[in-house]
Amino acid sequence: MTSLPIAGYFANAVRSVGEMKQAFEDQRNFIAQLIGGAQEVQATIAGDSITPASGVIKVETEAGAGTDNLATIVQTNLPDGSLLMLRPLNAAHVVVVKNAAGGGGQILTANAADFSMNSTKMWLLLKRTGTNWEEVARFYGDQLSAQKAYLGISGSYAAKTAAYNVVAADNGSVLDWTTAGFSANLLAAATAGAGFTLTLVNSAASGDVTIDPNGAETIDGLTTRLMRPGDEVTIYCTGAAWKTLRGQYSYDSGEQTITAAGALTLAHGLGAKPQLRDVFLRCKTAEGGYSIGDEVVWPTGELGTAASSPSIVIDATNISVRYGSSMFVINKGTGASFGITVGNWRAVFRASILK
Repeated sequence: MTSLPIAGYFANAVRSVGEMKQAFEDQRNFIAQLIGGAQEVQATIAGDSITPASGVIKVETEAGAGTDNLATIVQTNLPDGSLLMLRPLNAAHVVVVKNAAGGGGQILTANAADFSMNSTKMWLLLKRTGTNWEEVARFYGDQLSAQKAYLGISGSYAAKTAAYNVVAADNGSVLDWTTAGFSANLLAAATAGAGFTLTLVNSAASGDVTIDPNGAETIDGLTTRLMRPGDEVTIYCTGAAWKTLRGQYSYDSGEQTITAAGALTLAHGLGAKPQLRDVFLRCKTAEGGYSIGDEVVWPTGELGTAASSPSIVIDATNISVRYGSSMFVINKGTGASFGITVGNWRAVFRASILK
């Protein structure tokens, strides 16, 4: 182990040529101990220990074993405060860095767990602190799955075609229901922990996906939430409940019979007053230039002498509708208004909440 000459050593006029030469050699040797100060050198494990000669080491297992423990690092050649970078020499020879194995030169990992290194692109950066080596950072290189596991995220995508119980490994994932009519059963909030995030998608052509918190827990203060086809939301856990971070929850009433001067109440189930809402007339029997299946935005206001569209009041729970005694729309071909035959049409009410 080489230390730098003391401050002012070179400025002392009484130094001999021999002393100065030795001081320069010491300076060179000290730099060689630093990361990047010399070429990467090999150190082979013997009795679960290595003795590094410089700051960058490629570690080989004892006798080329398929796996070997690295429990201590001899500190002879590196002074207190030194940094040491190490990686496996051979990806097929797994180096298991043991945490807190005991004794001088023991290794203390950041997560207090053993670290298995199975790629030559994985690196561990350590700092000598007294008789210990403390982890400063680790780099997973091409082992992205291991890195995600270490950071507590998965970031994966999974298509779902049935009810699914969310697990801890789903943190950061996208779960996509390509077949709906099922539920996403959330983890207990205390188990998930604050900061757990999840993106849920209903990409099915029809049917709802029910977001169902554990037991009596809630999401956005509700016991459940429905995702209609096309809905996509990112939710997160506070440690006590679930909340929606971003996305859309929508409501579609389906076809509703139109009754002149009649009333209709629809529970939209969105848990709050929708920001977006639309009313459509869907043609069921050709009329006014429209074909079966055509959807017409039902206009607000009056056409002719009677109310053309219903009165609609929306709150956090319901869509309350009052139809007019007569209802008019614009003829698709001529542009003139005409009174619809209510039996030839159905009303469709849509609403959504954006986060």
